[in-house]
Amino acid sequence: MDNHKTGGIYKALDDRVRAWYTKKTLAYEEKGGNRYNLARGLGITSMLTIPGFVAASDTAGTALADGYYNIAFLTSIYDIIDSDTRKETSRDTIESGQAIEYNPLENGYERFCIQARLPIIIGGIGTIGTGAVMAVDGLLHRDSGQLSSAMPCFLAGMQMLALASSYYIKDIDPKLLKKEREETPITTPALLEEKI
Repeated sequence: MDNHKTGGIYKALDDRVRAWYTKKTLAYEEKGGNRYNLARGLGITSMLTIPGFVAASDTAGTALADGYYNIAFLTSIYDIIDSDTRKETSRDTIESGQAIEYNPLENGYERFCIQARLPIIIGGIGTIGTGAVMAVDGLLHRDSGQLSSAMPCFLAGMQMLALASSYYIKDIDPKLLKKEREETPITTPALLEEKI
């Protein structure tokens, strides 16, 4: 598969996930919520699950695990700062009617979020799924080792889902909902008649 096709599939899947987050976030904001506060809360959740993951994991101390913990912790902290920055920028932009340029660090982080969010969310779902399989296996075989090994999987998966969700929520696009409606095939006879 060539890179162009791979990029197209990746973007299409990312747009589907982003459209889902857009729909849910807009519904949340219609009830008076603020997307940046929600994103900050998810960033805090991401950060708070890391110590539990480290404590529960038997891989603590290995180079791979330590690298993951450090990256996860730093991205979670920066995500909280980024949520506050975007909230203020959004408010200032509305009040002044002018766009405010992000600095290079913010632009770089935004690019990172766009590229990383889909793999992170897929990894989070897979990690929680692995934990669920281990937990069920531990219950069925009465294996406490399997049950205790499932906990780091759940915590790591929660951390990834919270972080990726924060990335998506800060980058919603209502135009994706319109595009999704236009691409949805018409299947019911009533709708077909209406279209004709």
